[in-house]
Amino acid sequence: MGDSQQDSKKRTTYEPWTKEQTDLLLELMVDGARRGWHDNSGIFSKTTMEERILPQLNEKLWCNKTYNNYQSRLKWFKNRWISYSNLLKSSSGFGYDANTKKFTATDEVWDAYLAAHPKDANLRYGECPDYEDLAIAVGNGVVVGKNSIGLGSATDANTLGEDENRDVRIEDLTFDTENEAFVALSQDEPPSSGSTPPSGLPEVPEGSTQRRNQPKRSRTQYEATSGSNENIMEEFKKISNTIGEVHNLLLKRDTILEKREKERSCTTWDAIKEIPNLDEDTRLKAFDLLDTKSKKDGFLKMAVEERANWIAYKIRK
Repeated sequence: MGDSQQDSKKRTTYEPWTKEQTDLLLELMVDGARRGWHDNSGIFSKTTMEERILPQLNEKLWCNKTYNNYQSRLKWFKNRWISYSNLLKSSSGFGYDANTKKFTATDEVWDAYLAAHPKDANLRYGECPDYEDLAIAVGNGVVVGKNSIGLGSATDANTLGEDENRDVRIEDLTFDTENEAFVALSQDEPPSSGSTPPSGLPEVPEGSTQRRNQPKRSRTQYEATSGSNENIMEEFKKISNTIGEVHNLLLKRDTILEKREKERSCTTWDAIKEIPNLDEDTRLKAFDLLDTKSKKDGFLKMAVEERANWIAYKIRK
């Protein structure tokens, strides 16, 4: 009985996620999304996670994360993404600065939002460097905000204003099929000799009172026709705006992916070789010093002069 309880405790022991493990998992998920490993809803299958992503994580960081561990961290990712989404959807006054990795807004906008969401106070001054990655890995490519468009089949992003939150289909549009030009002509005066009526309408002999006897359209009918035409133009304008927003979102997503690709292509060794006046021995020593992912990431974010100062300081120690 005692052995059984001990075995049960071993099986249920939870191994907490470190920051390094969390960062690498998110990086691998973004890479997987870029490679098209998830489905249309932005979800990684259990097979994909166990055969493609988790093996890389466990091998690089010497850990033993399972699919259950991944689901726990995925829930944590989604909670962060929901916080970001709620922030940006709450007001058009919010934005995201990709350079400082912070959400931006006026003090009035922040005060109003935090009054209703006091738990999100850390978003006002803290950095949120994972926002763009979470948009790809968890948000399915959705950059959330007022009047933003999602790339996936399921999204919380607002695509239209509050009074426009519906689908626009071509069958919803109305058209006036009457030939107003000919009707107006028939009501005012007969056509000049030699003129031809529109196709599909019978020709009326000269002197006939048939046109004259046609019932005139009331002012209400004319106003209804005019209003219908305005509705058509308004519907087409909405469709055009939606297409433009989708196009802009695709361009932004491509920019984010291109930026990440450039960052991946630059290795620590390339960064070291950019520093002038370093002999081969110094370069190799500097490379040995960069023995963790966090050191490598920090080194790659430095300017060339900062890298040189860092190497000189470390070698003197």
